[in-house]
Amino acid sequence: MGLSGCRYQLNNTIAQPDVRKDNTVVYGKGPDSAAAQLNNKYPENPDATQQAENFRQKWSATAATATSGTASADSTSGAQ
Repeated sequence: MGLSGCRYQLNNTIAQPDVRKDNTVVYGKGPDSAAAQLNNKYPENPDATQQAENFRQKWSATAATATSGTASADSTSGAQ
């Protein structure tokens, strides 16, 4: 279910000043440039990669179970 279909973000906004407006680390040197923080390079971490993969597998299995579990529960409940 996506909330964008019901225009959720249209009303979920707040007017507030941007305290990082001129921060080149966050926004880069201009409106079309990449943020300076994207230049950070981090060493490979095999544990983090494995944890991310485990999470993806768990998430996809949970989503598949929830989707198929709902359908099978409806068909096996005996309700007609």
